[in-house]
Amino acid sequence: MHWNVVFAKYLGGYRLAVTFVDGTSGEVDLARRVRAGGVFARISDVNSFKQFTINPDFGTICWGTTWTSRRKPLLRGRRRAVPRHAA
Repeated sequence: MHWNVVFAKYLGGYRLAVTFVDGTSGEVDLARRVRAGGVFARISDVNSFKQFTINPDFGTICWGTTWTSRRKPLLRGRRRAVPRHAA
């Protein structure tokens, strides 16, 4: 799918720089979702948030082994967030 994440880098706080399979890149700030709690409560500690991986089967960001089965991409629809400017 065109929204699959192929690269992600921690930027600080709850922000990630992401690149999608179609080449679109940008910054995503997940602070609002993390503050909302619920399933995101487990990554409210920034050190936990930093420990993400990209699930190659689903093309989405995952935190911990129990989240790798999530099929709904977390960042889907958020790629328009903050465009990364070319240097």
